[in-house]
Amino acid sequence: MSNLKLHQQLVGKILHFLYEKGLSKTDISSNQAQDFYKGTSLEGEAKFQIFSDVLDWMEREGLISMSSNNKTLSGSFHHIGVQLTSYGISLIQTQKFDALDKSTIEEEIDNSNGDISAEKYGKFGALIGGFVGGFAQSAG
Repeated sequence: MSNLKLHQQLVGKILHFLYEKGLSKTDISSNQAQDFYKGTSLEGEAKFQIFSDVLDWMEREGLISMSSNNKTLSGSFHHIGVQLTSYGISLIQTQKFDALDKSTIEEEIDNSNGDISAEKYGKFGALIGGFVGGFAQSAG
């Protein structure tokens, strides 16, 4: 599996996690990376740099915001005050995707009973990445 597909699974899983938090800010640290890797193709991965890189990308693309982002030389990190932005919420709630049978990500999460496959998380991430990329190209 390509690195991009692995990263897309993480994007999907992080979006699901933050969707469940609503607008509440939450802290995410390297200690939690293994929890996010569960249920994805990264399960068992010891490194947490991938996780931090995905969070950084999501922030740069405007999907999430953070109050602060602390990283150490050893590679550990602590992202403080992470929450979905209005743009991130909009993508989850309003964009209907063909790959999800014309459902929104919100509808898929709500209908999943908490059981979402790595493949489905990958679809979430790919769809969000494609939408963000398409928007950037049309605006550029």
